[in-house]
Amino acid sequence: LKRLFVGSEGTLGIITEATLRLRPLPPPACTMVATFADVADAGRTVSAIMAVMRPATMELMDRTTVGAVERYRRMGLDTEAGATLIGQSDAGGAQGAAEVATMERLANEHGATFMATTEDPEEGEMFLQARRQSFAALFDLGTPLIEDVGVPIDRIAELVTGVEAIAAQHDTLIATVGHAGDGNFHPFLTFDGNDPVAVRRAETAFAA
Repeated sequence: LKRLFVGSEGTLGIITEATLRLRPLPPPACTMVATFADVADAGRTVSAIMAVMRPATMELMDRTTVGAVERYRRMGLDTEAGATLIGQSDAGGAQGAAEVATMERLANEHGATFMATTEDPEEGEMFLQARRQSFAALFDLGTPLIEDVGVPIDRIAELVTGVEAIAAQHDTLIATVGHAGDGNFHPFLTFDGNDPVAVRRAETAFAA
């Protein structure tokens, strides 16, 4: 019910009556996981997928994020890959299978180095759990600075490669993770907050 109240400018709302109905459980989601040698290839894959369909889920984690998650909790993730992409369709049946097949084809066309698909809800949840744990894993690395960036879908590759360049230029660890299907990303800087030089580098990188 939170959607009835979010954005209500602080006013008080009271629900005095609610009419409910029972609905069947949705079909299990079909999940695709793809890895890429280069984070830009993952970004271009997202742009290609979103140009032809709207997946229920489309999440991107770069190498730094995946490495942090794997150190935080061993899940068998590929820490050498430049990026990991997780896509889901909740359409069910033949339509869901077709949507995942489209995601798989476009990922392969854009240089995927590994591909896996599953209709098993538990397997799909395992991959999404890795994404959900990313912030906790990154907080473990040091003092955080987190940005929230929105970009047009066709400029995702430009964003993720730009963040990589900024990290290298300012010698600061920056992980990029986000809801790629919305063009919404969270560059996550971590550094030694007790080192004044590291703090200055991080602040300069954050501004960039």
